[in-house]
Amino acid sequence: MSKDELCDEYEQLRQVWAAQGGGDRTPEMERINDEINKRVAEEWMNNPNRNPDFHWTDANRWEKD
Repeated sequence: MSKDELCDEYEQLRQVWAAQGGGDRTPEMERINDEINKRVAEEWMNNPNRNPDFHWTDANRWEKD
């Protein structure tokens, strides 16, 4: 199952969950969310264009070099 399919399935579950009043996420939602997060992390680690020395605070510094 692709990441997009997982996202679509999660969104369907989320809509049903929200219609029923929300609360704690269901175990199935947690499992799908964990799988999506794992795949996104793998994509980020395997991205040849990422800068390993970049920190999110670098983009938000007041004094730019």
